[in-house]
Amino acid sequence: MRVVVFDIWGDLALFRRFDTNTSILTHSFPPPTAVLGMLGAILGLHRNDYIEQLRGTRIGVELLHPVKKLRMAVNYTNTKGRDMTGRNGRTQIPAEFIKDPAYRLYIVNEAIQDDLVTMLEGHKSVFTLSLGLSELLANFEFVGLYSCEQSSGKGVVNSIIPTSVVYRIDFLADGGKPKRMVKERVPVSMKPDRTVTQYEDVIVEENAEAVGGEFKEFFTVGDKAVVLF
Repeated sequence: MRVVVFDIWGDLALFRRFDTNTSILTHSFPPPTAVLGMLGAILGLHRNDYIEQLRGTRIGVELLHPVKKLRMAVNYTNTKGRDMTGRNGRTQIPAEFIKDPAYRLYIVNEAIQDDLVTMLEGHKSVFTLSLGLSELLANFEFVGLYSCEQSSGKGVVNSIIPTSVVYRIDFLADGGKPKRMVKERVPVSMKPDRTVTQYEDVIVEENAEAVGGEFKEFFTVGDKAVVLF
């Protein structure tokens, strides 16, 4: 099995959590459903088709920067009807953003592998690539195409970790200092109409440090160990 690896980063990101209402909160990383949208943008797949075309894609996400969140107010304007001035229907909503986001993405899908590598090597994207919102533009860089080796048992994992693969987690770093870990529930798969069909709990080490423990499954990719959704 081979893995396409590339980095993606920007100034700000917002991957909206499904359990927020009045205020907008963000996940700490792009969930698999968001990564599929990024792949669709790079490859030029239609927004109504890319979910089916990319079904079966395995995805790993590694934090390259520690998670730093900030809050800002976002102005929403009612643009229905003829009044485009914003005097009527203007709403200000508090929103949470990730500052200086950077991620390494691991993609396994033989059907798109060659086309994806070609686009990444040429630093090309058919549609504009963004980090959750169209205004939050992203840059990206091809890292490589790697063979990977599946393992289980004790290991030190560099990626986001679904709890379904965890036997045991080391919550302390060397020297006994607690790691900065949080658990989030993220969408993993959805239908073309954007109805989520599967959620999964994941462990995020917000300092972007590797996590030791015992795992049902992980993959060695180059000098990194990652868990794939």
